[in-house]
Amino acid sequence: MPVIRSCLLHIRQRIGWLAVLLAAGLSGCQPALETDSYSVGAEPFAQPPPVDSGPDAILVGMRVSGENVWFFKVSGPAETVSAAQPAVREFLAKVQFDGDQPPTWELPSGWRDLGGSSDRFTTLQLPSAGTTLEMAVSSLRIEPKTLMDGLPPSEYLQRNVNRWRRQLAAPEVTKFELPHYVSRLETEGDNSRWLLVRLQGRLQIPSGMPPGHEGLRSEAAPGGSTSAAETGFSPRAGFTADVPAAWTPGRLSSLRRAAFVVEKPTQPGAPPVEVTVIVLPADANPLLDNVNRWRRDQAGLPAVREEELAAATEPFQVAGKPATYVKAIGARESVLGVIQYRGAEAWFFKLQGPTDVVQREQARFESFVRSARYE
Repeated sequence: MPVIRSCLLHIRQRIGWLAVLLAAGLSGCQPALETDSYSVGAEPFAQPPPVDSGPDAILVGMRVSGENVWFFKVSGPAETVSAAQPAVREFLAKVQFDGDQPPTWELPSGWRDLGGSSDRFTTLQLPSAGTTLEMAVSSLRIEPKTLMDGLPPSEYLQRNVNRWRRQLAAPEVTKFELPHYVSRLETEGDNSRWLLVRLQGRLQIPSGMPPGHEGLRSEAAPGGSTSAAETGFSPRAGFTADVPAAWTPGRLSSLRRAAFVVEKPTQPGAPPVEVTVIVLPADANPLLDNVNRWRRDQAGLPAVREEELAAATEPFQVAGKPATYVKAIGARESVLGVIQYRGAEAWFFKLQGPTDVVQREQARFESFVRSARYE
């Protein structure tokens, strides 16, 4: 028993949560893991957490390449996502990575590439069970020195898993419960570093979208598509604002109330720099989490604690009501974002892109947000 306890402690210190997945195969440390009870370090739990249930599901493939973690995320009705899972797994196994370069792939028959935006590398549309799902492809930076066996540390994984669980109105999990929701995608060669996350619950989506369809392709209402394409405002935008003359309408989706292109791509395959307006449930989007996601994951800045939040943000006014202004200015990428909580909704006005472009557009962005009028 002392040998086993010593081995478990060594494993926990070296590779965190991954020890739970791989402990049985590690040379020299082979504790017998019971199906009804096990522990990691000093955090035992007698029973596995309850099996997720609900009408909706989120399926995410995660892969580290260079200094980035790439996310391939599908969400929608649980039955539809389950039906698509074999095709998603097969697709992920064939994606090619080369350090910090964007991944490459060949689209399966029937899939479509809908292009990128300021908040994602691209969106892939895939057919499933007589309908279509969207796969959002995005990336966030990670410090290579924090990687463990080429995989993200447990705290990083836990943070993202709980963000997705909040989107499903599911309770958060501890890092010791992660093995119940995360698995290795068994592929050959270097692509074996894929992690696959599957969660289930009830998607918390903006009003106006039917429950369970956050991951489905949104189509404009009849007679509204031309107007949306010309103005950059969704037919269900719920607000209007004074748009700078230099901006052009951007790509709308199920989540975007409005989108505007600030600068077109300068390289083939690169996304445009955009201003987007998104509305999400307030209770699933606490202020600190969003501020740190923009600072740490998108601008490469240190995260802040609750007591540092006031110093890291500025007060702002939208439609005569208080809001919070975040200026996350990084060395290469920056984010300007205004967050306003309106009852059960959290409104996000965001500009993200190369630092020089963001700083150039700052005055126009602030003027645009200040001019917003809710309908």
